[in-house]
Amino acid sequence: MKTFYYNLQLCRNKSIEIQIEFSWTEYRLANEWFRFNIGTRTRQDHGGFYFDFCFMRIFVVMVTFYDARHWDYTNDCWENYD
Repeated sequence: MKTFYYNLQLCRNKSIEIQIEFSWTEYRLANEWFRFNIGTRTRQDHGGFYFDFCFMRIFVVMVTFYDARHWDYTNDCWENYD
């Protein structure tokens, strides 16, 4: 499997992460032509927007736009590091 990974900090608390994977060994296990997911993660560590695309388990692209802070479950808000 070959993996390309890139992470870029956009501003103080926001980052984007891109991951691309190629795997020819998974081709024989492919039982789906493609898959596309889109969603959000809220009120948890590194919450944000994400999507991924998979083609026959050979080619996978995952993109996440997330908050780098951690969620304070006691106070129900983002932790403040200042």
